[in-house]
Amino acid sequence: MCGRYTITITDVADYFKAEQGALDFVPSYNIAPTQQVPIVLEREGERVITPAKWGLLPGWVKDPKAFKASMFNARSESVAEKASFKGPLRHKRTVIPASGFYEWRRDGGNAKTPHYIQLADGEPLGFAGLYDIWNDEVLSCTILTTTPNELMATIHDRMPVILSPDDYDRWLDPDVTDPAEVQDLLKPYAGEMQAYPVSSAVNSPRNNGPELLIPA
Repeated sequence: MCGRYTITITDVADYFKAEQGALDFVPSYNIAPTQQVPIVLEREGERVITPAKWGLLPGWVKDPKAFKASMFNARSESVAEKASFKGPLRHKRTVIPASGFYEWRRDGGNAKTPHYIQLADGEPLGFAGLYDIWNDEVLSCTILTTTPNELMATIHDRMPVILSPDDYDRWLDPDVTDPAEVQDLLKPYAGEMQAYPVSSAVNSPRNNGPELLIPA
């Protein structure tokens, strides 16, 4: 799964070659579900960055207050069959910018140690995501997950789908509506990554500062 992540760069729009518009963006070191996050969409042939609530609210929901499902992640293996995700997989794919993410390793009993994971070169990364729009009012998103690569397998049994920048165009292309044409992108990341333990202060989303990234 992916339940916390960071965006520490300030030039998100430049890196993802997108128009930022009126989005008021500041770096964040402990992004949690239900928060507003920047996502990259393609509209009329141009990439744009817009804010969305992290946690998908399907467009078919009648009463958002009564909808209790936690949908900040979606399993890539079954996403094409699930009612909440199969439509967005065809028509509403997004890239979710990040600098890295947190995962908790179980160390025996109930003990869990938070780890920070990022690309080995420290470059930004883009999660494969889906979005939906409820009642023309609420834009929301979810991050796709997959089985772990070799590094992540030492920490957790899932990881977010991390796209190569070379694949952003295909993933975002609204003319690609057959899930089979993007299925090969939903795989464990094959590039070099690094991970290290961090303070348990990250357990609380109220804590949000660069000190969270200091190795424990």
